[in-house]
Amino acid sequence: METNQVVVKEENELFNSPSQKISSIDGIGLWNSFTRSFQSPLMACFDLIDNVFDASSQFHGYLEIDVDVEEEKDEEDENRIPELELDSTNGFYMLNNCHHAVKPMKEVLTVFNSEKGSARSQIGENGVGVKQGCATLSDISFVMSRNEQVYSLGILAKELQKKQGIYLPSFEFAFDKEFADVDDSYTLYSFLKAELTSIANLNKDIAKVYTEYGYGDEKKGIHRLITNMMRLSDGIWADEKYAFCLCIHDLKHGDNTDFLLNISSELSRHYLHVPKSFQVWVGSIRVKFNHWPNRLVNLTRFMVRIPKDEHANDAPTMMRANQQAFTITVASLVDSSSLTVMPEAGALPLNPTKQDFAFGEHQNGSVWEQNLHKWVSAVTKVYYNYYLENLCDGQKRTLTDLVKNRNGQAKKKDVQQGNQNMYKSIDELEVSTFEGIKWKYMGDSHSGSFHLTKKQSLKESLGEDIDLLFKKPKSKGAASSSKKQVNNKKKSKAKTSTARVTHAVSHDMVGSESDEDMMASSNRSFQRSAKAGSKRYREDTEEDITEEEDISKFSSPVPRKKTSNLELENAQLKQELENSQRKFEQLERRFTEAKLFIKSLEKERDDAQLDIETLEGSERELKDTLSRREREINRLKRDLAHEKATETSMDF
Repeated sequence: METNQVVVKEENELFNSPSQKISSIDGIGLWNSFTRSFQSPLMACFDLIDNVFDASSQFHGYLEIDVDVEEEKDEEDENRIPELELDSTNGFYMLNNCHHAVKPMKEVLTVFNSEKGSARSQIGENGVGVKQGCATLSDISFVMSRNEQVYSLGILAKELQKKQGIYLPSFEFAFDKEFADVDDSYTLYSFLKAELTSIANLNKDIAKVYTEYGYGDEKKGIHRLITNMMRLSDGIWADEKYAFCLCIHDLKHGDNTDFLLNISSELSRHYLHVPKSFQVWVGSIRVKFNHWPNRLVNLTRFMVRIPKDEHANDAPTMMRANQQAFTITVASLVDSSSLTVMPEAGALPLNPTKQDFAFGEHQNGSVWEQNLHKWVSAVTKVYYNYYLENLCDGQKRTLTDLVKNRNGQAKKKDVQQGNQNMYKSIDELEVSTFEGIKWKYMGDSHSGSFHLTKKQSLKESLGEDIDLLFKKPKSKGAASSSKKQVNNKKKSKAKTSTARVTHAVSHDMVGSESDEDMMASSNRSFQRSAKAGSKRYREDTEEDITEEEDISKFSSPVPRKKTSNLELENAQLKQELENSQRKFEQLERRFTEAKLFIKSLEKERDDAQLDIETLEGSERELKDTLSRREREINRLKRDLAHEKATETSMDF
């Protein structure tokens, strides 16, 4: 039953058991050092959540964080014991499924042992961080797991630590589900109650922990612990093969509801790489990891090679076929004038609490760190200078204003419901990239830097999921000039003839030149245009005019009547252009309406997706209710069997 089997009658026997390995280090001192590992309680909780992400990566992960009380006051629940229930506590639990079997609890709680390392494939799933995180948040915590029908329990309690060494007991219980199906008196609740009560009878120090967990009542503490362990196989968790749970008792840093609200609001700020398939619920709130994508303008990804053991000037900048690229993502933050740089997740060495880099553990860590800074500097310069030169004509103030102008759009996007990217992590977004990048290194190994070989070859490729983009500022009169551009396009086929007609009419209207001068000028204009062929606008019924006829027609002076005809023709052309402009504007309006209609369809689709998620939540509740009803039926069967047995004994 117990992985560290200890029978305690006196204090010394606790540490003299051959199955319990005791470190020579002062247990109280080590516990106190655990509590000083994190910058804040929130960071301690985030480290515990890191373990969840590690254990649930690469499949449909699920994390539930909530206050540590019984979920419902169900009068018909067979395991409900009103006199043992606690109306309120100041603790919380974290329950998650796992991709693989949870490692043995004695390994989880082993001191000075963790699988965390620099390689992304060695990220630990419950190493040093569990002990340090739990000790930071509370003086009593319970670590629970279920591998199919094998339940494990670990206890982290300050009261169990002695000068002689640190004591983190762990236990393992194998529940026989097949036997429970044939024996109604053998239930998971009764099984766990018998095991936990036996531990308390054998170990008075652990019994004191139960008592404190029950706020002065040992039986309430055991009942509360059983309730939490049964969560591992209750409701939706019954379908999971492996599950893991942490129960934090009596937070040291304030109220548990305030702490959970803080967690729900800060999670999306702290985590960038949580996949869309991973669901995180804090109470009844599903966390959306879209804080940064909704606030970063022109999110751009660079793929570079950062050597770990050789200086940047000695290493080739181009990646070979068997080399893995390092990703650096750069963007502008809407509410500041700074750039945000995000290195690739899991590719850099971190200390056990993941609050700082640990380049020192690598043989050439200083070289690796120096190369990282050089590449970060290089890509940020390319990003910054590209938009500074191409959108802002080198004006830094203009670029700052461009970023701040996106702030309003970011706020609207943050509260938008039904956004298809609301649950996507940055890794899953199709962000922008730059094409045509070729690097060169200039300078020595210490003070040198990377530069582009050809700025002219640099080309931006916009990502499909990028909503916040820089928009080039419009100059004065931009609106009118855009209309002129449209008109110019409409007039392109009649450019030469329209010019000559306008030239002739304008001079006639102002009377600044004689008819002879006007005709001579018009003649020269038409002779020049005749080389490119006739381009005069005409009615559909009008016959084509050959180049010879066109030239001869205007060789002689044009009478006043002909000038009037030209004025009329020019007016007709203007009217046609206006009609074309109105049709173009109508088409633009229809196009805009079509885009709005498409967006409405997309919103309906996203609303339908949200409805599906709501239905999934309802399904979970129904499964939970069904599970409770099944337990009630089993209880009634046991009561009926007990009554029959009582009647039989009375007959005898």
